[in-house]
Amino acid sequence: MTAATKGPANSALPAVRASLIATAEALGINVDLLIADAIGAASLPPAAPSAELSTVLSLEEMERQHIARALALAGGNKALAAKALGIDRRTIYRKLAVYKAMRAAPVGGA
Repeated sequence: MTAATKGPANSALPAVRASLIATAEALGINVDLLIADAIGAASLPPAAPSAELSTVLSLEEMERQHIARALALAGGNKALAAKALGIDRRTIYRKLAVYKAMRAAPVGGA
């Protein structure tokens, strides 16, 4: 083992992994896709333009996933994630409240 693979930093990896998964699941993000994206394995093969367009995420979904990833990388620390994103910590709390409300809303909006 090298010095880079020993010590407290690597002993925290299971907790960081658990935090990442819990945050993604709480935000309704597909954990498998998040992990694949994190390791760079999520590249899609070229597709026909109409098929390719159907894979485009909305800006809202991209933002939600980006915030979730920042939170996961920050170990759930909202202030640290906000700083990394260049936004105010209150913005993350507000966005998370919106995402939670969207998950709690009944299908069909009624």
